[in-house]
Amino acid sequence: MHCVSFVPNSAARFCFKTKMALILLGMLAAAAPAAARQDATATPAQSLRIEATFDLSINGETVTGTSRPRTASAWHGSFSAKDMLPPNASGGMRLINKPGESFVVRAQRGDETWEFDCQTTPLSGGSMQMDVRVKHNDGFVAENRRTLADDETKSMEIGGPDAGEVTKDRLSLTYTLRRIDAATLPADHGRAFKQASIDIGAQTGDQSAASPSKPSEIASYRRMRPPLYPPSAVRAGVQGKVIVNVAVGADGVPEWAEVFGIEPASAVELGGAAVAAALQWRYNPAMRDGKPVAASLFVPVDFFLKPDKGEKLAEPDPARPLPVTYRKLITPVYPATAMANHASATVFVRAEIAADGSLGVARVEQALPDSAAELGEAALQAVKQWRFSPEVVDGVARAATVRIPLEFRADANTAPAPLAGSPPLEPIHTTLQTIVVAAP
Repeated sequence: MHCVSFVPNSAARFCFKTKMALILLGMLAAAAPAAARQDATATPAQSLRIEATFDLSINGETVTGTSRPRTASAWHGSFSAKDMLPPNASGGMRLINKPGESFVVRAQRGDETWEFDCQTTPLSGGSMQMDVRVKHNDGFVAENRRTLADDETKSMEIGGPDAGEVTKDRLSLTYTLRRIDAATLPADHGRAFKQASIDIGAQTGDQSAASPSKPSEIASYRRMRPPLYPPSAVRAGVQGKVIVNVAVGADGVPEWAEVFGIEPASAVELGGAAVAAALQWRYNPAMRDGKPVAASLFVPVDFFLKPDKGEKLAEPDPARPLPVTYRKLITPVYPATAMANHASATVFVRAEIAADGSLGVARVEQALPDSAAELGEAALQAVKQWRFSPEVVDGVARAATVRIPLEFRADANTAPAPLAGSPPLEPIHTTLQTIVVAAP
């Protein structure tokens, strides 16, 4: 285990902890004896926890899922719970709550939002009651109550072409619940939000096999650095947990990184910081039959601020403006000619982000040195594939223009030298976090 602490400002401290996927998965295996599956009536009420998985699809597309991957969609999905565990042997992310606490599943498309507030109640005999309250743009739509046994799967549907005035979109929420004893959880997950940490969990790229992944098939980290705690989040006292889904190539280089879930959902800056960091990490690739293969990782990242002694941390304003930030990043391709010439550059892309988070017009605003046109084009082609969380003011998403800095580094440990006399960039309201692109 390795821990690095730093102070983003005088009132906040951010701690970063990493663990190899194999160690974590071993802990999860050790935490799942038969006793964890016992009749929950034998579990003391104060230590009872509910483990849940959720999959929300809209018009047949998986918007957010803890047991299956997201598919391409105009909807942005998220979920929240008090705690989350990395994938189990079958690849599913687990959400953990106490009975009565809300699991929340959301989907957003522009200024349209669906929210499923799910609360559990233990019943005698080992069964559970699930109450789902559905809202559309903060307006009540429906309630649904079901009774489940451990590991039983239920679903509910809303809308569809024949649903009258509710919605023409067809929404389907599928969920599975299980009672567990808090004492069986891995130690690091028994205390939610005590520190900022990163724990590595993994799933293999091939999900068709029914048998659990072998250790040799698990990708793990090789080099990780703490995410940058966004200054705006520090000022607003925003803390939270981000789940990042990272696709890792057979060479150990991430191909893309995407926000899989955020708690709380308004902590968009934390999601952007997490994916920006994950895109720059390097991994040991998964191995199959002695050969490296592509795989994907779920990486939970906790952001926690610690006030100085005697100073109370203020609660963030729930109505605060939310800036544009990253949601899904595709790794830019370092041009072969630039690598051969050991060329480095700093590129600034100016981009218009629509109210639904999609990219509008984008152009290379400046590339330093001026001869770095090839790297400027590589930056632009990557940005055109990215997705963003839009700017939100007074609860309304709106279009905004941002500047995106990218540093292409021929030497991974050396930043491009600043060039004196370069023309100044025109003022702009929002400059996003710098993305570092290191030559392979």
